[in-house]
Amino acid sequence: MRAKSFRLLNSHSLTFELETTREFDRRPTKFDRRSTQLDGDSIKLDGDVSEFDRRPTKLNRDPIKLDSDVSEFDRRPTKFDRRPTKFDRHSTKFDGDRTKDRELNNLKNGNLMYGRGIRQRVLKQWQGLLTECHAPTPGITS
Repeated sequence: MRAKSFRLLNSHSLTFELETTREFDRRPTKFDRRSTQLDGDSIKLDGDVSEFDRRPTKLNRDPIKLDSDVSEFDRRPTKFDRRPTKFDRHSTKFDGDRTKDRELNNLKNGNLMYGRGIRQRVLKQWQGLLTECHAPTPGITS
């Protein structure tokens, strides 16, 4: 416990005690109850919440550690969990392997709203893939 003093407008001082360990903690919510029901436990609603069920406080900034028995779906998704979508302009930075596939799919689907250089490069790649697909396999004679 630590004492804090505040001065009011009428120059009286007010002193009260603050708990330092559970100052910013939250109560268990329905999401906690649902995730523990999947595991078979019941959550304690008397304020005795385990360290996993607690959100990190200002005093305890460690990230929530996932236990091995809690599945990946019980965790709330963050902005880093989602895959890049077509609305992300720089999504090709994250998945460099799929860049060619995306450009070829754009070409096949008639989506040619790119610069001239990219369009010609994709066209050459697509023509190269077509010739590879239709080339006779070496070693097989008909």
